[in-house]
Amino acid sequence: MFRTSVSDLFDTFLYYLPDACKQEYTCRACKHFVDRFGGLVFIKDDGTTESAIWNIENIPGMFIEPITQMKEIVESAQVQDIFVSDYVDLGTYDTNGFHHFSVKLPRVMINTSRVKNASQVSAEKAEDYGMLKRALEKYSMSQIDQALNLLESGSLYRGSSYVAMCKWFKETKEKIASINDQPQHTNMIWKYAATAPNGFTHISGSMLGTLLDYIVDGDDFDTIKRKFETNMSAENYRRSQSAPTQRAVESAEKLIEKLGLADSLRRRYAKLDELPENEFIWKSKTEKKEEVKTGVFAGVQTKTTDSNETKSVIPQVTMTWDKFRKTILPTADKLEVKVDGTTHLMGMVTATVPEAENIMNWDNPFSWYYQSGIDSVIRERLEAKGAKYESCEIRCSLIWNTRTDLDVHCICPDGVEIYFGHKNHGYGSLDVDANVNGETVTPVENIRWATGTAPEGRYKFFVNNYTNRATQNPYKLELEVNGKIYTYDGNLISDSCRKNTDVVFEFDYSHGEDPKFTANSKKTETKETWGISNGFSEVVAIIPSPNMWGENPYKRSGEHTFFLLKDCKDMTGGVGRGFFTEMLKGDLQEIRKTLEAYTASTPIEGEDEASACGVGYSKDKEWNLIVKVTTGNIVKMIKIDRFD
Repeated sequence: MFRTSVSDLFDTFLYYLPDACKQEYTCRACKHFVDRFGGLVFIKDDGTTESAIWNIENIPGMFIEPITQMKEIVESAQVQDIFVSDYVDLGTYDTNGFHHFSVKLPRVMINTSRVKNASQVSAEKAEDYGMLKRALEKYSMSQIDQALNLLESGSLYRGSSYVAMCKWFKETKEKIASINDQPQHTNMIWKYAATAPNGFTHISGSMLGTLLDYIVDGDDFDTIKRKFETNMSAENYRRSQSAPTQRAVESAEKLIEKLGLADSLRRRYAKLDELPENEFIWKSKTEKKEEVKTGVFAGVQTKTTDSNETKSVIPQVTMTWDKFRKTILPTADKLEVKVDGTTHLMGMVTATVPEAENIMNWDNPFSWYYQSGIDSVIRERLEAKGAKYESCEIRCSLIWNTRTDLDVHCICPDGVEIYFGHKNHGYGSLDVDANVNGETVTPVENIRWATGTAPEGRYKFFVNNYTNRATQNPYKLELEVNGKIYTYDGNLISDSCRKNTDVVFEFDYSHGEDPKFTANSKKTETKETWGISNGFSEVVAIIPSPNMWGENPYKRSGEHTFFLLKDCKDMTGGVGRGFFTEMLKGDLQEIRKTLEAYTASTPIEGEDEASACGVGYSKDKEWNLIVKVTTGNIVKMIKIDRFD
C-alpha cells in the first residue's frame, strides 16, 4: 500500500452526508482513521491507483455519495511514499458500543523486519525509490542490454551473481518507459521500488552500476573485465574502507543483543565428518564408512591393490569440470590434485554453537574463505597506490588485512635504515606507507631499488607493529631479487608480552647473483602454513560451496567447487574469515562495517581440529587444475581448464 497526498479527507466525508446526519457522524475516532489511513492506495499494473480503503459496493444509500467522492479524490492524488504498519488493526473498531471506521490488515501486510520499525522501513523504501529513479534516468536501454550480455556470457568473474538484478532492472526500464502519463509513470517507479528483491534498487551502489559506468565511459572489453574482477575480488567486494565509529559499534552491540545473535557470530573450522553426506560430489573410499561384513565368508581376506604394482600412465588430456565429473569421476579410486602456491587454498567454517540461529543467507551455517584474500593481490594494491612493482632489482612488499599500522623497514648495506621516518636513501625508497591512522583494511607498503641501482652488501628487512588495532595481524612479506620471489607469512599478535618486530629477510647481495640468506632469515613453504607441500596432494572429498546445498541454492554468492585434501588445515593464525558480510542475512547488513571489523580481528576457533580444507575453484574463473586420477592400475593425468 502507498500513501497519497490527500488531506482533510474527513471533511469531504461529512460534506456529502445528509445535513441531518452530519452531527451524528462527527466522530474523533473516525476522523483520525479517515485522515490518517483514508488516502491509502494500491498501484495497478498500468500505473493507475485504486483506493485500498473505499469500496462503493454494498454500501447503505446515504453513504454512497461521500464514499464515491473520497474514492475519486484519493485515486486522483499523487503517491507520496510506501505505507508500512507495525500493527494489524488500523483505527478503533468500538468504543462504548459505538462502531467506527477501522480495518484489520492481513498478516502478510505487516512489517516483518526484526531490526526496523514501520517508519524506518518506509523511509528506507523512499530511499529505494530515489535510487531507482536516478538509475532509470542515468542508464539507457542499450547500455543495460550490453551489461546483461556481458554478465550472461560468463566472461566476468562472479558476473552471474548480478544477472537476476540486471534482468529485473531491464524489465523495470521497459515497463516504465512504456507509460507516457507522468503521474502513472511515477507511480510505477514506486511500485517497482516497493516490490523489488532486497538490494535490487541500489543500482548505482552495486557492481551492476559500476559495470554500467564502465560501459558509459566507453571502456573496451579487456579493461572492463580487469576492473570488474578487481572490484569483485574477495578483499574488495563490499568492503568498508573506514573503521566503524564508536556510536556504530554501540548500535551494533544493541542490535546483536536484541536479535540474540551473540553465539551465532562465534565461528570455528568445519570437520569433514559433519558435512552433509548427500552433498558430496565424490568421496575417497578410505573416507567412506566401512560396511560391516556378515555371512559365512565375512572373515576371508580379499586382495587389495598393491601400491608397488606397475601402473599404466595415460598422457595428460584437457577437459572441463563438467565433463570430468560425468566421465572420469564415477570410476575414480583415488584423486590427487597439484597444489601450486596458495592462491586456491580454502577453509570451511561453521557455527561454534550448533543451536545458535543461522546467520547465513542459505539454509545451513557453513561458510568458506580463500587464502588468496591476503597473498594474491600485492601487485594490485601497489599499483592502486601508485607504487612501483615492475623493473625492480630488489623489492620488498608488505601486505596485511587489518587497520593495524604495520611497517616494513630495511637496513641498507651501509647501515642506513629506510622506513616511514626516512623514506629515501640513495636509490632505495619506501614509495608507499599505509595505516598511519588505520585508514584502510587493504594496506600495502613497498621498499624498492630500480633495476641496476641496488648496492652490494648485506640487507636486513623486518616488520614492525607500530600501532596495534587488532588482536591478530597476519601479514605476508614478499621479497623480489632479480626476478626471483621469496615470501614469508607472519603474524604480529597484540600481546604486550611478545615482541612487536619480526626480522624476516637478511641476506648478502652481489649483482647478478641470488641472495645468500643468513640463518636469521625466514621463508615460508606451503607446508608450514597449510600442512601440505607444493605438488600433488590426495583428495578426500569433493563438495560444492555451502550456498549451493539443498533445495534453495543462493547463487548470488557464486558457485564454487571444493577439493578437500588430506592433512590440509589452515595454520596461518588469523588469515581466515569466519564469515564475509555479503554472506549474512539482510537484518545484519546495516551493521556491516562493525561486523567486518569483528570478523577481521576475531580468530576462527578449532584450528587444530580442522579437516575440511583444501583448494577451491569458482565457476566464473579459469581453473587450470592438474588432477592425477587412479582407477585400478590406470593413472590418468587430466587438466581441468574451466567449469564448463
